[in-house]
Amino acid sequence: MNHLSVDELVEMGTRSAPEVFATLSAITATATDEGIAATVNLEGRLVALTLAPHALAAGPGPLAATIYRLVQEASAAALNTGIEVLAPVAGEELAAELRALTLPEPTKARPAADDFSTVESWTVPH
Repeated sequence: MNHLSVDELVEMGTRSAPEVFATLSAITATATDEGIAATVNLEGRLVALTLAPHALAAGPGPLAATIYRLVQEASAAALNTGIEVLAPVAGEELAAELRALTLPEPTKARPAADDFSTVESWTVPH
């Protein structure tokens, strides 16, 4: 596989499809759950957060955990959309490599942030 530098990718995109950059900069994705909507841009930065009044009743810990999870889900969706926009310009081989590098693999459900039912301890040998 040919490995292209960032500069080469930018040049390729500028030459072959200048509108790609405008499309990429406009990408957002939203994930929702339990009266919370988190919207992120392609970089995964939170650009909008909507909280229904009942979402606040969960308390700060569970609320923060849900927001964090939603931001992660929306970030993965935005990245996937960005890769799909790039695929016709950069080629499917590069798009597949980007997917492998940037999109998280499915994971098993983790306990909630405030679930202390499992205790782990760490020691450092002397």
